[in-house]
Amino acid sequence: MIGWLKKALGGPAPGRLSPAEARQKLEAGALLLDVRTPPERKEAKIPGSQALPLDRLAAEWEKLPRDKEIICQCRSGSRSATAARFLASNRVLS
Repeated sequence: MIGWLKKALGGPAPGRLSPAEARQKLEAGALLLDVRTPPERKEAKIPGSQALPLDRLAAEWEKLPRDKEIICQCRSGSRSATAARFLASNRVLS
């Protein structure tokens, strides 16, 4: 496992959202960040999402907006939790 991922896994997980909570936040202007792989995204795109695969997050996270709440999404919740912890540790998520 690469270093930043180990660090990300060590911190507390940001809160989980129900689908209704996520929808409410998206309607209020939050960004939906899809951290799945390109083949997964090709299989089923999440409408309105921005793609940034987890394996590119450490290199590209600074391109994400800081003025919007970010909701991380993946297939099972594992990668999105890792992404959320990483972003929280870098003060992109609160």
